[in-house]
Amino acid sequence: MRICMPRGNKRRRYNEENILREIRDNCIECLEKGEIKEPKVFLISCLNDELHKYDFQKLQDTLIHELPDHKKHAFLLSLPNISKQIIEKKCMALKKEIWMLALASAGVAAIPIPGLSVFCDVAILITALKNYLKAFGLNERSLENLAKKFGKNVNDLRSVITSP
Repeated sequence: MRICMPRGNKRRRYNEENILREIRDNCIECLEKGEIKEPKVFLISCLNDELHKYDFQKLQDTLIHELPDHKKHAFLLSLPNISKQIIEKKCMALKKEIWMLALASAGVAAIPIPGLSVFCDVAILITALKNYLKAFGLNERSLENLAKKFGKNVNDLRSVITSP
């Protein structure tokens, strides 16, 4: 991709790939001078509508694979819902938590107090559903923020939400 920028009477040509390679190489060189062996450098954009550009996906994948499990889970749930791939990863992570909810429900069911099991099951279910809505950006606050960002009505956003 070539970008031409006017400068006075001259036109300079810039090659985005070359510029990005120079930035990456310079970062690696400086980090190695700082005695960091085999540094990993990721070029990302700070603009929300450009998160898909450059190395953002590579950064996410690296963090997901290299973080300890408890941090990996928290990181995954905090990712913005900007791609189908992220949403699918969140879905798989949340599915892995279901056994813990079932175990908590079974533990409470073992206590012989009438009505306690039903009360706790409802509380567990409501808490889990709220967490799922938040993780996927479907809670009230997230929907309101999204509606403001794109100048839409919150009810319009709610009307297109589907669940399998």
